[in-house]
Amino acid sequence: MSAIASLTVGWNIWLWSATAFAAVVVLCLFDFGRFLEFAYRSRYRGIIHKNSQLNRLQLAGARHPAGPTLSVADIYVDVQLRTKQPGSRDQPAFGPTPSSSSHRLKLDELLRHDDSSAYSIRGRPGDGKTTLLRATAIKLTEPGRVFRPLPVLVVLPRHAEAIASDDSIGLAEVAMGEPWLRTSPITVDHMRNWLRSRRVVVMLDGLDEVEEAHRAKVTTWVDRIRAGNFRGSLIVAGRPQGFNPGMLAQAPVILDICSLSRSQIRLFINKCFSAARGKSGYDIANPAADPVDLLGQLDNNPHMFDLAMTPLLLHIIVYRDLYLPRGMSGSRAQLYEEFVEILLHSRRTLGGAGEASADPEFLRKLAIMRQLAFELMVGQDRYFPARERIGEVLQHLGVQADPHEVATDAHQHGLLVAVDGANSAFAHLSFQEYLAASHIVEADLSDLLIANISSGWWRNTTILWAAQTDPEPVIAACQHQGGGDAWELAIDCANEAAARGFAIDKFLKGRIEDFLERDHPPSSDEYHVACTEVIRRNLQQIAPLHGEVLACKSPVGMPLWRLRERVEWRQQRHPSAHRQARDASLRGLWPDEVGEFRNWLNTFDHRGFTYRLPTEKEGRAILRSRWSRKDPVGLWVQSQSGIRPLYLGSGNEGFAATEPALGRLLGADWSDTAGLIGHLQGSVSPAQRNAARMVTESMHELLESITSAQETVKSHAIEHGEYAGGQTQAAQEQSARLDRLLNGARALAQQVQERTSLFTALGSVEELRDDLPSQARFGLTPAHVNEIKRQVNALQAAMLSAYDKTFQEVHRRINVRHPAAPLVTPAAALLLAPGLALEGGRGPVPGSMPVSSAPYITKEAAGLPLYPEDVLSELDRLVGLLRVEVKKWGDQRTARMLIAMIGDLRTTVAPSLERKTALDRGSLRIARLALVGLVTRLHAGAASAAAVTSCCRCIAGLAIIEMRTSGDLTMNEAIVFVRDDR
Repeated sequence: MSAIASLTVGWNIWLWSATAFAAVVVLCLFDFGRFLEFAYRSRYRGIIHKNSQLNRLQLAGARHPAGPTLSVADIYVDVQLRTKQPGSRDQPAFGPTPSSSSHRLKLDELLRHDDSSAYSIRGRPGDGKTTLLRATAIKLTEPGRVFRPLPVLVVLPRHAEAIASDDSIGLAEVAMGEPWLRTSPITVDHMRNWLRSRRVVVMLDGLDEVEEAHRAKVTTWVDRIRAGNFRGSLIVAGRPQGFNPGMLAQAPVILDICSLSRSQIRLFINKCFSAARGKSGYDIANPAADPVDLLGQLDNNPHMFDLAMTPLLLHIIVYRDLYLPRGMSGSRAQLYEEFVEILLHSRRTLGGAGEASADPEFLRKLAIMRQLAFELMVGQDRYFPARERIGEVLQHLGVQADPHEVATDAHQHGLLVAVDGANSAFAHLSFQEYLAASHIVEADLSDLLIANISSGWWRNTTILWAAQTDPEPVIAACQHQGGGDAWELAIDCANEAAARGFAIDKFLKGRIEDFLERDHPPSSDEYHVACTEVIRRNLQQIAPLHGEVLACKSPVGMPLWRLRERVEWRQQRHPSAHRQARDASLRGLWPDEVGEFRNWLNTFDHRGFTYRLPTEKEGRAILRSRWSRKDPVGLWVQSQSGIRPLYLGSGNEGFAATEPALGRLLGADWSDTAGLIGHLQGSVSPAQRNAARMVTESMHELLESITSAQETVKSHAIEHGEYAGGQTQAAQEQSARLDRLLNGARALAQQVQERTSLFTALGSVEELRDDLPSQARFGLTPAHVNEIKRQVNALQAAMLSAYDKTFQEVHRRINVRHPAAPLVTPAAALLLAPGLALEGGRGPVPGSMPVSSAPYITKEAAGLPLYPEDVLSELDRLVGLLRVEVKKWGDQRTARMLIAMIGDLRTTVAPSLERKTALDRGSLRIARLALVGLVTRLHAGAASAAAVTSCCRCIAGLAIIEMRTSGDLTMNEAIVFVRDDR
């Protein structure tokens, strides 16, 4: 059976192959031109994919006969889509206004699904822009992928002069001028036809390297391509400073180059070491070099790890680890210095730090390359005829040497690379900038840099210069000029100098600190520069947490929060109470503020990374590794229920009140309300007087019933000879229960005589139920027991009736006297004012509210972790529960009024809880008391447990806000972010 199946499959394959071949033959017979076009496209794809100049990646341009050979795909960087925030101001394509970023994307995958867009790719020096375009071209031309877009790669600086002199030159003619196509069978006509298709991607590299005199014309030429008949995708890549505002109207979509993630760094290091050691005869000067050890050094040195996230600098770090048995470098400029030392030194395997500097041959080569790089920077040149330009440099320096030999040596060592048959260039523009900066240091030409502060062409050179000498003249000039770009350059120069150990004048350093603390408008460039620097200072230090997860070493500090706080104030939002810990970290905030702060932080460009809160598991690891259990500290984490605090140890929960603390707060609330009730006292209505009489009568009947029961138990004991100390334990408990019941009833009667507020008296009635006799024993008959229970229920009913009548009367009185009063005042008064209106009485006397008067409130509300944003939803839930409960109430009018009161309370406290207004502690106090009165009414009225619990949760939430603001609850929640590279 299997043989038959195999024959069937083989027959089907042969049949389909024959059919496809026949289709191709028919196509050739009827449209031979299309067949040739397909053949030439396939040939072009093969040329791009197999071209060694495009595909081969060598360590930072260094050449060695047996050196490690890698592909550009081995360090393929990601990109992220950058879009403007809704409601933000219009910004230029490369402006500094914060905007939202997407997750990491692969450029080739993006182009496969989008064949008609225009993109601007921006990246810092060494970010791998050229490598990205080359790798994308290689990926799009992989064998068997004929339906992928056809890549056309153009290096703009090579053709800038031709475009500037003849702006009518076509894209096809420029593309065919690239070295990999000059000797190919592809013609300009082929290229011109392909450019009319939608399935083509034109990649223009190095716009920022075009000489400023030609850049405007080149930019216009690029815009004209997109505006014409071109229907494919257009990509323009360069450094941010190479783009002027308003340039490239045809490339509005911005793609940022992402820095390398830790997994990408580890993968590249392993590939480099494997390639180096896999070459027979490859000489590694540092036999102790090990990829695991190198990655460990980077993990332990956050500054160098930050540098390693740049592809070019990672190249250099790996290369110097293979060649130089030295410790880790301290700065970007030092890496360039050591790398140039490797490339120019005749031995190239250095054993000591001072060996190259003592070699006259090395010093001669270094002086030549510095002068050459400086002249190229002055002329804004990237490509040059090596022999002629080096000859001019030798003549200028008065050095007797053969220009051809010098050029050949520089090419062999990898510092220079051949661009085509006539021109060469430094292996990377950053090498040219570093050597030019070194020449400026030697020749003391800082005035040249000061004159070019606003020039993007000189920016990286200026920063590298600041790492080699005293940068104070440029920093002072930047501060004097002002503006976002100038301040950013001043800060970068100061940071680069600090990395090399140079001290900055205290006055200049102080001005930088003043700039960072200044109240810049959030939409300004200065605000963005200040935020970027403060974020770098606070969050740059990272450490592995587990696997590839990296956590910030420092919690969020107050300087960073203050920058966010300015946005809050301008949005008319009021920050919650927070504090600064001894380590200057931010403590406190509410959960919604933490989430908004995280979202604001991620609007800035973090080179492909985003910041997130740790998970609960990660949060526990951070707490245990950085704090001890004795430290009352918490950490904000992202849990399944939202943003929540995680605490180390016990007793330091910042969003849960203890029962004693809650009781003290409610007692203080009660004591502070005497003035509220005074203006409500007035004449007593007949309904109130009748209700008070019923309470007095019920109270009298209850006392009589309890006294009668107590006398019965005593008589029974005397009759059986047990009264004189011979009672059984059960009899003693029954007698003690009746004593407590009688004492409680007498205390309640005293409260009635003192005109105590009704919800306090109702709480005392609930306490009486705990001491009711449970069974008829020791002389008590079932009639005695049932009568006492009936009297307690009658007293409670009388009090509830009195409450309702007084409630309605006070409600009417407030509406008459204070129709325009704030909603919260009448809402509280409705629950505070109802009292026992005895003959000659004029309302209740507030006095003090002991915790024991309503123990179920503090017991139910204590320990409940409730967050400010949950209070409003709990109030809504409470209203829903009350609508069900009112069906059990006899007085529907009172029920409706209570529901309306909760709505009024919600409306009043909502602005404070939503941080739209400043926190009104008085309103929170009155709202708590209103809810205390409501929960007493619910509890006395046999409401459901859900309604009582919901009301207690509202009380707890409002109390926690008050206690955090007043300091009764310690705000110890810190923010430690985790860097996410997904």
